[in-house]
Amino acid sequence: MRRQLVIAFMVTRLGLLAVALAAVSWLPGITGPEYRHVSTNPLIDVWHRWDSGFFTQIALHGYGWQAGQPGGDVTFLPLYPLLIGLPLRLMADPTQADAAVVGVLLSNVCLFVALLYLDQLLALDFDDLNLRRWVGWLFLLAPATIFFSSVYTESLFFMLSLIAIYHARRGQWIMAGLAGFLGAMTRVMGWTLLLPLVWEAWQQRGRLPRVTLGVASFAPALALPLYVGVVGLAMGAPDAYFTISASVWKQGWNWPWQTFINFFSGSITLYGWDRSWIDLAFTLGFFMLAILAFRVRKSYGLYAAAAIVFPVFSGILISMPRYVAVAFPVYIVLAQWACGHRWRIIMLLASSALLAAFFAARFVTWHWIA
Repeated sequence: MRRQLVIAFMVTRLGLLAVALAAVSWLPGITGPEYRHVSTNPLIDVWHRWDSGFFTQIALHGYGWQAGQPGGDVTFLPLYPLLIGLPLRLMADPTQADAAVVGVLLSNVCLFVALLYLDQLLALDFDDLNLRRWVGWLFLLAPATIFFSSVYTESLFFMLSLIAIYHARRGQWIMAGLAGFLGAMTRVMGWTLLLPLVWEAWQQRGRLPRVTLGVASFAPALALPLYVGVVGLAMGAPDAYFTISASVWKQGWNWPWQTFINFFSGSITLYGWDRSWIDLAFTLGFFMLAILAFRVRKSYGLYAAAAIVFPVFSGILISMPRYVAVAFPVYIVLAQWACGHRWRIIMLLASSALLAAFFAARFVTWHWIA
């Protein structure tokens, strides 16, 4: 099975690279001072777009709030840029291109490790090798797969999520709690890892000390308050993180119905930064599939539902194809539906691959997608 995973990984990553290089060669891109290219080498540059600049700048120079100049980078949690920054410390004069290379390598290593963990997690419940293979392919061909190989947090967060859930299932709670905490230090929604971990801890409550289960399963809930507290102390304002997030990114706490009211209160485009039909479609479609994931395993349903619902509480539907891409139980539901039906598999893989190519082409040419 591992050989098949290696083949799937290589085929999808090389295909993604081919699409990216073709897009920047043949399609018009957006230009302007804010659309900076970190390298003249497209093999490096195509993976560095949009939020990537925040991660590489933090890796090179630290956060703005550390220098008393708070900005939009405050919302990007520290683990991913910290890991990028470690090898840069060994260089005499690292550049943003160097940081991009490290980020791409980090993302793809994490993606491959995540793929191995995903298969091991599936092996706990499914003996059907075909189903496990199709889950892997559906994940690797997810429409937002470009973000798993770019300088973004998706691969690192996904890997840590799978490590946490897998070791929780195995009763190895020190590893589960550590991975859950680190996952929550990777992206804001990471605290929701406590939901599947608490469920798995409850299922094992008679086998291990309750203190161990409690501390490990609630570890993801500690990361964001810790980071918010550090920012607040540094800025001299306890609510600095939330104030800056609201002023720069227009995000804050909203009930889901308010988010949808806001969504339909203005003009809607097919894709774009604000009010896109693609964001709405991925939100609703993946939510319905997440509900079905509860039939696979309750903790999986909780993980998938949280990955989809939590961003809705921010008040805007934005970047949803990227946010929901880590909801691995959705791929299990789709694989169960399609496995054993040749045309269903072909339809799913073909449509997903076409969307992935479309998303990648827009991403590398600086057109917003997620």
